[in-house]
Amino acid sequence: MGGAIVRGVVRAGLLPAAAIAAVDSDASKLAALATLGVAATTDLAAAIAAARPDAAVLVAVKPQSFAALAGVLASSRWSRQGPVVSIMAGLSTTAIAAAINGPDGASSGGAGGVRVIRVMPNLPVSVGMGMSALCSGNRATSEDLALAERIFATLGQTIRIEERLMDAFTALAGSGPAYLFYLAQAMRNAGESLGFDATTADAVVRATLRGSAELLATSPATSAEALRAGVTSQGGTTAAATAVLDEAGVIDSFLRAITAARDRSVELAALAAPSAPR
Repeated sequence: MGGAIVRGVVRAGLLPAAAIAAVDSDASKLAALATLGVAATTDLAAAIAAARPDAAVLVAVKPQSFAALAGVLASSRWSRQGPVVSIMAGLSTTAIAAAINGPDGASSGGAGGVRVIRVMPNLPVSVGMGMSALCSGNRATSEDLALAERIFATLGQTIRIEERLMDAFTALAGSGPAYLFYLAQAMRNAGESLGFDATTADAVVRATLRGSAELLATSPATSAEALRAGVTSQGGTTAAATAVLDEAGVIDSFLRAITAARDRSVELAALAAPSAPR
């Protein structure tokens, strides 16, 4: 995900590649990013030391790996001047600030403490068609949020939400692509059971879902219900299909599934929260 963000920023011309430093322990990932012209290194402390004092840092690591990174940020002059933009699942802006600069989010040597913007992008950012939700920590400025929006706008659409809704957004949009892929799997399997070979069934399903998603995306004044009604003739084939889905309670199942995803996001956030360094 971090690599996709860097590519989007460079592709859009938001920042020159030379102004970006990419840090990763995976040499192969760094090699791919280096071809863009960005500085690529495995040394986080060195990258931070070389950065401008007001530079932003994008944290794109697994929550369980954040403690070590937070320690490096806490010891740096930079971490108290530039914003921290996090795409880590589950970690709140308060938890991130506390891990870097103490339980109250205030630095020991600087004024105000770290400024945190939290972002939840979904998988389609990898093809420039993502949906990303953003929220601000207590100390973040409107300029910090606007910068994060410009970054993620290079990867698709953005929306500002209250942080209390981040777990719900994770369930709806973060996990959302999997729901579509689940549907694609079911439709492909049905196509094969009705006599299509696997390759043909897969091609038909991919094209149908892509076209339907584009129709939905480009018809903002028309609800999904209205679009569905336009395909559904009384007593026709689509009506026969949706009757089976309604009888099975599919819409209610989706509600329960997405609620379960939201609840699990809350649980994982509690497990992922790091302890503040002492």
